[in-house]
Amino acid sequence: MHQAKLAQMARTLLYRRRLAAAADLLENKIRAFLLKKGRQEIIDGGFKISLKADGQIEVKEVSPPNPNQPELPLNRPEGGSTQEQRSTKIDIVKVQMVKDGSIEYGKNPISNPRDLAELGFKFLKNADREMFLLVCLNNKNFVNCLHLVTIGTLDRAFISPREILKTALLANAAAIAFIHNHPSGDPQPSAEDVHLTKSLETCADLFGIRVLDHVIVGDNGRYESFSEKKMLTPPK
Repeated sequence: MHQAKLAQMARTLLYRRRLAAAADLLENKIRAFLLKKGRQEIIDGGFKISLKADGQIEVKEVSPPNPNQPELPLNRPEGGSTQEQRSTKIDIVKVQMVKDGSIEYGKNPISNPRDLAELGFKFLKNADREMFLLVCLNNKNFVNCLHLVTIGTLDRAFISPREILKTALLANAAAIAFIHNHPSGDPQPSAEDVHLTKSLETCADLFGIRVLDHVIVGDNGRYESFSEKKMLTPPK
């Protein structure tokens, strides 16, 4: 191989490696920003930025609104004063849940903490960071859906009760349960875990939603259950 050609290939390889390193740095900064905000997804500047279940950052361009699309008559003033024509428009919106994947599970209801633990082991297997799952159930304790609330760090996950209850209400859940992992392998609940669970119980009670359990999974099949430890508020 000609020496000049080899040098050019080496230069190109070095350039691409520097680009890859810069991309990794940007991805880490975006991930840290989303975690700090407690958000899984943000739309900004024409881009939809999402934190996926595996921790990867997904970026998609969002189409700008079509200026030729006619407005609803409700938004288009006819006549009236100048002040009325300058009034602020109110957005008309709709809210829906979006399926983000699926996992295999049996047809039986959740009947004990071990059922939740096995669900956690299936979803959180080999996770190297704390991940917090919301399990939405119907009034017979069949699972309606799973929601990955957040992906945290080695020893911490940022949880927003607001986001949890929003999903539970959209799923029409009669009961909810929580599952999260401890990457250290020790499933013993921390003081923060206890405080968070109490806060979530209080919020769920406002909407008449039962908190069935909070299960923490570790390694080698170990888990700890708040219901087994009688750390949940007894039903009224």
